[in-house]
Order: sequence, then structure tokens, then C-alpha cells
Amino acid sequence: MSPVAIRRIAVCFGGGYLPGLASMLGAIVQAAGQQGWRVVGIRDGFDGMLFPERYPDGGLIELDEPVVDRLAADGGSVLGTGARTDPFRVQAVNADGLVEQVDRSDALLEMLRAEAVDALVFVVGGHAVTGSHAMSVAWKLARKGLRCVCIPKSVENDLAATTQPFGYHSTLSYSGELLRHIRIAARDVRRLAVVEMPGQVAGWLPLQAGMAAGADAVLIPEIPYSIDRLVAQLGTRPDAALLVVAEGAYAIRSAPVSADPPVASPGQAPSSPLPDPDYGVGGQVINRAGLIAQRVSNELRRRGTHEVMPLVLDQLVRGGDPSALDHVLAMAYGSAAVRVLATGEDMAGDGGVLLAGQGDAGEDAPGTGMVPVALSAALNRTRTITANEPLLQQARALGIVFGEAG
Repeated sequence: MSPVAIRRIAVCFGGGYLPGLASMLGAIVQAAGQQGWRVVGIRDGFDGMLFPERYPDGGLIELDEPVVDRLAADGGSVLGTGARTDPFRVQAVNADGLVEQVDRSDALLEMLRAEAVDALVFVVGGHAVTGSHAMSVAWKLARKGLRCVCIPKSVENDLAATTQPFGYHSTLSYSGELLRHIRIAARDVRRLAVVEMPGQVAGWLPLQAGMAAGADAVLIPEIPYSIDRLVAQLGTRPDAALLVVAEGAYAIRSAPVSADPPVASPGQAPSSPLPDPDYGVGGQVINRAGLIAQRVSNELRRRGTHEVMPLVLDQLVRGGDPSALDHVLAMAYGSAAVRVLATGEDMAGDGGVLLAGQGDAGEDAPGTGMVPVALSAALNRTRTITANEPLLQQARALGIVFGEAG
């Protein structure tokens, strides 16, 4: 069956800024123009449609190449990446004055039809409620009939379906540069910088950025660390200057957790009543930024082996300029999304697709393998560092330690 004719498509970004998103938006608009399609941008994920009253322009922007060029000159992503709302679980106040979650997905689809939108290009990724979760939202909307193509973006390179998510190369380049400057400064004042970086479930960014910057040690989620082992490993290096810590790194525990965990900060304790041996709060804590760096630093201070200074990069890793590779990926993903819709490869009515760039950077030219993968096959799957990962072997050959037991 031939694809249904498309007249107008919508574009929106899931939560989490990355440099270069405006380039991708421009590529989508340019490729859509070649098909004779019009393009409308939705502000902040689906928030622009669900809450138009929040935006002076009503939450929607009619896009063409001059408009994108003009808006991109101001910096940022043009549409915004402050997505907050899952259309299947929108908070609303009921008749009794109580807050409840309401499914507004049908209303959203009706709004899209009212705007004559025939298909959606959704840029997804990350660990926010509208980050990697955005893929499940897109899948459910596609199951309800919306033609949908997703483009992956990631700071952590943890999406199982692709080895080339948009934005990772830029983040890695900028992170490596930041870490190198930190290492130089820390070495000069004879301190050990303990630098926390994004990496909740996968340690690709801390590992690769740490290697690029000449780190002495890297702690990642895939390798539970022993603080005593780490101290022993660093003890042979009095001039050690850089310890990179993924925010998801955790310690090996050989004994039961104490019944009296440390008390959390007042801002965190009320939001997470569950006990946690690391932070005094549970797995539902709102913001853990900086806590693992502080924990590791405190443990090192107690042992008196190094003077330490904990630092947190967190959102700073998103602040660099887009790399040339990510510019090319932006063009490739944007044009491929339009091509998939034009050829009917978007699995309309059957869950939609995620474009998966294949091949690691430097192996294949970006864009040569933009493969549409069923969203159902990409959901809830992460790409982590395995024990036989060559990067680990290369890092160990360089003398980088991981604090692992044994």
C-alpha cells in the first residue's frame, strides 16, 4: 500500500539541550521543502500544544529556512528542550480540588489533526521523563495512528539501538577539553580533582572523556568500586590529579548497610523517604548532582592520602559548540527522517520507528547507515560497557584505574 500523502509535518524535541539541534531542525525543514511539505515546530516537546497559553506565539512556530536561520542566530535549539509533560499523564486539578493524572493523548492527536499535521518528527533521548521515556510516548501515539519518526540524541551514548546518537560527539569533545584544563590546574596546585560527569547507567562519557584528558582513575556504573582498592591504586601516584566519576557509579558493599544512614540535606530528605546507604535518601531523589563526587571526596579525605577538590560538570558538558561530526549527523538524521516518511518506512499504525545511525565515529561516514528501527525494539534498552569492551583494555593499558576489587 502506498504511503498516505503528507502535506504538513510537526517537529518537537524531548527534554535535554544539546548544541547543534538548530542545525538538525534546519535539515528537516530543508528536506521537507524538497518534498513540498510545510513544517510546524512545537515548543518544548508537546507542552506547546497542551499548554498554548504559556507561550506568546501560542506554542507553535511555522518554520521555513529563513525563519530557522533567524531564530538559530539567537542560539539554542529554536523550539526549546524544556519538555515537562507526558501527554498520557498530565497533571490536572479535578472538581474536588485534588491533583490527578489525566490522559490527554487523544486531545493531543485531535489538536494535531486540527493543525493539519500528518506526521511527527520527534527528537528523543536522555534520562528525563521526556527523554528516553519520550520513545515510549512516541510509540503509544504511533499505536494510536500518528505517523512518527524518532531521532536519537544523547549525552551518555547509552541508547542500545544506535552507536551514533546526535550530540554525543560534541559533548565528548567539550568534556575532554574541560577535564584537561581541570587536570592541569589540579596538578599545579598538587590536588586531586574528583570530577562528576553524566553517566547514570552507562559510563561511556566519563571513560572516553577521561581517556582524552589523561585521567588517573575513572569510576563508572558498570564497575562497582572499592574505596580501599582505589586508595591503594592511587597511593602509588602522589602526583595523581584527575579522578573522573560517573554520576551512577557506586561502591561495592561487603557488609550489611548500617541502620543509621547519613542524614540527607533538608532539600532532598522530604522528596525521598526511602533509605539509601550512600545519601540517606532513596532511589526517588529528585536531584543527585554532585553527591557521588562529594561522597568519594569525603572517603579520600578520611584516609588522608590526597588533598581533594570535588567538582561537578553536570549540565556544563552541554555548553560547547557542535562538532563537525555532529553537524553532519544533524544533516543526515534530519534528511533521513523526511525520507522515511516520504517512502512510508515509518511503520504507520504499528508503533513508529527510531532512526539508528550505525558505525562508531571514525569507522563509517555519518549518515551512511541511517536505519529505521521499530520503536518497540528500541524501548527500555540501554547500551552499557561490557567486561570485554576494548576501550576498557585500552584505558588499563594507559594506566587508568577503576577501583575494582581483586
